Amino acid sequence: MKLFQKLNAFDKLMSAISFAEANEQDMAIEIMESTKRQEKRRRSRKAPEKRTDDRPRLQM
Repeated sequence: MKLFQKLNAFDKLMSAISFAEANEQDMAIEIMESTKRQEKRRRSRKAPEKRTDDRPRLQM
């Protein structure tokens, strides 16, 4: 659902809980599944490659 895509993770969780309490389990499951997909998408990003440190060092 597009409405729930703009909410942060806590708000999505609270929305899912509210729907579950109102006996709307299908909607609650849908909200939580969309949250899981977004988390997987975030984790799949590659970490930036480490750069070599070529700065001069002060030695005493």
